Amino acid sequence: MKNEFIFTTPGKSDVDSFPIGNGDIGAMVWGGPEGRISIVISKTDSFSSALRLLKIGGVDLVITGGSYRFVRQKLDITNGHTSLEYSDGSSSTDIMIWVDANSPCIRIRLTSDSKINVTAAAKIWRTGDVRIEGGFANRTPAYADFFGQDNDTEPIIVYKDQVCTAYDDSVMWYHRNPDSHYLPSLRFQKLDDLSHLYKDPLKDRTFGACLQSREMNKVSETEMESIEMKESHDICIGVVTMISQDEEAYCSTLHGITAGCLSEDYSRAYEKHRAYWDEFNGKSYIRIKGDQKAGLVESGYAIQRYMNACGGRGEFPIKFNGSIFVPDIHGDENLGPDYRRWGGGYWFQNTRLMYWSMLASGDFDLMKPFFDMYEKAFELMRAKVRKHFGFDGVLYHETMSPWGTARNLCYSLNREGLNAALAGNPYIRYYFSGMLELLVVMIEYVRQTEDSEFESRVLHKQAREIISFYKNLYTEKDKDGKIVIYPSQALETWQEAKNPVDAVAGLRYVLEELLDMATAGSQLLKEWREFYETIPELHVFRPGGHPGNNKPCLIKPAEEYDRLANVENPELYAVFPYRLVAFEKDNRNMGVDNYRRRALRMNWGWTQDGIQAAVLGLPEEAREVVCDKFSSWNDKCRFQGYWGPNFDWISDQCHGASAMTALQKMLLQCKGDKIYLFPAWPSEWDVEFKLHAYGNTTVECSYMEGKIKSLQVYPEERSTDVVICFDRQIHTLY
Repeated sequence: MKNEFIFTTPGKSDVDSFPIGNGDIGAMVWGGPEGRISIVISKTDSFSSALRLLKIGGVDLVITGGSYRFVRQKLDITNGHTSLEYSDGSSSTDIMIWVDANSPCIRIRLTSDSKINVTAAAKIWRTGDVRIEGGFANRTPAYADFFGQDNDTEPIIVYKDQVCTAYDDSVMWYHRNPDSHYLPSLRFQKLDDLSHLYKDPLKDRTFGACLQSREMNKVSETEMESIEMKESHDICIGVVTMISQDEEAYCSTLHGITAGCLSEDYSRAYEKHRAYWDEFNGKSYIRIKGDQKAGLVESGYAIQRYMNACGGRGEFPIKFNGSIFVPDIHGDENLGPDYRRWGGGYWFQNTRLMYWSMLASGDFDLMKPFFDMYEKAFELMRAKVRKHFGFDGVLYHETMSPWGTARNLCYSLNREGLNAALAGNPYIRYYFSGMLELLVVMIEYVRQTEDSEFESRVLHKQAREIISFYKNLYTEKDKDGKIVIYPSQALETWQEAKNPVDAVAGLRYVLEELLDMATAGSQLLKEWREFYETIPELHVFRPGGHPGNNKPCLIKPAEEYDRLANVENPELYAVFPYRLVAFEKDNRNMGVDNYRRRALRMNWGWTQDGIQAAVLGLPEEAREVVCDKFSSWNDKCRFQGYWGPNFDWISDQCHGASAMTALQKMLLQCKGDKIYLFPAWPSEWDVEFKLHAYGNTTVECSYMEGKIKSLQVYPEERSTDVVICFDRQIHTLY
């Protein structure tokens, strides 16, 4: 497996960087000419008062004492570090940089054959308060970064950073939110009387960095330099977020944490850091041998899993539109280093894909921030439904803030005749099915881990209220006693729909799974069983053919549908994420026909064609998608993992995660007790893999030259549940 990536020419900006991270703190690092190393620092929870995910700032290191030429920079994704080499012709200097997997800091060691001098300077770009004008009417690129957090009455102010001068041994700067758009957003959506149900996450949020080194003196508020020329320098950058009204207390805490990190022996800390990455890498892998495209697929998969780990252990879920690695590809357009399209909110359609990719890879610990966001928002969003609808249930919007409300621009000023709980934006107004897929991800997590505590505490509670929302909102029934899901829409695409497939398939699949698991209370199971009987069947039509042919041919996006507005294939949601149609089922051919006749064919961004092809057992189609996705990164960037921007932004996490999930499902799928291997794997690609299956099961397999060379299943008794599926594949591309 390719685990090292090398640049042999110097970089000019962060588009030439390598990313490193510890799950919460990230850094984009590149080596420039003349001994200059640049670091841009980011964090998963550095949200501004207007819910922008800001970068922390940057640090520039410069090696002096000679004329230092850039030799190379290497990223080692196995050990989570980047290293650089410089030479002055007679001696070389090596620099190792890593974000400590066990501490909130970035460690840097410079070692040289000869004595060197090093300077370090903080890079701070938020140097003055800036007011963003225009409110909802503003459609400039700059305003898109806030995406409607303004509500036309409270202004958006980008506050400046502060430099702390209280410590002679440190360069320190920080950003503090003196106000918050949390309460204004609740007020705008008529929820301010419920503000006690969620603590304001933005007010007084303070985040920053502290630069320390025993080999360096502070020479200005933002600069340090070597005390004397030496062969070795150790530098530590502490990065901390707190909710604090006391700026002095924050600075004291940041200073103390940084000093504590620096005092830990460098080599001992690095060994513990490597132990974390060793454990992470041992959980799973996919190694492929084949043509050039196979190599890009192998490295792309490894990179995206690495990116998940670098940004997946923070307080909040991974941001789909860049995570904590957002190169400034539009630096010449003056949008600023903090810019990202769609801003700081969470789009479920996009965010979910990173967490689907963590199931088969066994990265269950990285899923916690995703589930926690919905857990923390639960009481507020349940109270919203009770207040505005007057019934039981919970409503999470498709595009939402971390506390669950719709982004203000989506909530909209155009609300005539709408219930106050609903968003006004027609793209998400009746788009509720993301909640059903959230339940599917939770069900898959429980199936994989057998985490009974999570199942009873989280899954059953969320399922009870989400299903209640549908049951209480859609009370009309047709002549057959089936509920009529209207008004509704099929994803964002068909904005006027009756019984849309994503809602119908989602309800049917979720209820089937919950009833099959049968671990909820008897009364709840009884209610779910009764409600299941009222869910409509999937709606199908028969395009052409003999009138006597009464077999369904194609799934419809909805029973009735109109107002085409986006680029999704809703009918294929019955394949993924709701596995009602799949390669092991009798209705498989209907799904294949749907896939091959789909109106929209896109191999980029959040699109899930590759996943659906794999679920249907189509190896050529699935391979085409993963090859396209993993070979498509931003043409301004060197590093393969800077996908996008596609529909969202760079680095486009849903692009990489969608391809990652597709590749996993080409190799392994689970349904019930069965573990299906190679349902959509191209036979000409050799592969070794270790992946996770239902029931706390791991599968390790080697497939070489058309034969399975080894197969290990743990626990061993699960070996009898394995089904090899090469003979079930359907071939011939389109």
